[in-house]
Amino acid sequence: MEKPLTRKELLSHLIAQAEDPFCSTQELQDLRNILFQSDTFSGMNHLYLVTLYLKKDFSLFSVTKEQALEQCALALKEGNKRAYFYFYLVYKKDGDWQKARNSLRLSCDFKDREGYLWMGKELLSGELFPKDERKALSFFEKAIQAGEKKGYDELLFHYLKNGEKEKAKEILVRAEKDSYPLPGVVE
Repeated sequence: MEKPLTRKELLSHLIAQAEDPFCSTQELQDLRNILFQSDTFSGMNHLYLVTLYLKKDFSLFSVTKEQALEQCALALKEGNKRAYFYFYLVYKKDGDWQKARNSLRLSCDFKDREGYLWMGKELLSGELFPKDERKALSFFEKAIQAGEKKGYDELLFHYLKNGEKEKAKEILVRAEKDSYPLPGVVE
């Protein structure tokens, strides 16, 4: 007896089916309806559609800003707290700074690893929040602890940029121990 597909695997198969060049127009419409309306994927289908809105370069399905926000709300309703991070991305893209700030804060409150990473980036850039290097570095550490290894990249880049070679070496060693080899050599 075969083991049943997980929700994530099932969603991946649906997306692959939609991307198949031999998918008929009717099948594509049916898949679109499933992605927009289904509540069986724990909100992952809704966040996939938000991703299509954010990328805009090539999308199987046209997604408007309003639909993207609606899809975020549906994902949240289905218990997917990652939706807060996606709200942040949509609001930031469209220049609604206050809602972007609030959504990113909520994302971090729910310990979203990408939320931590982007909070660090925002604190370093000073665009969305007042610039705060110390807090930014702590959010990169939180991202790493939550499993977002790209936090190592951010820490390494920051230390190298600021000439802090010993700290950069420490990050290289930590990342290597965490099975995340980073490029570059620090003398």
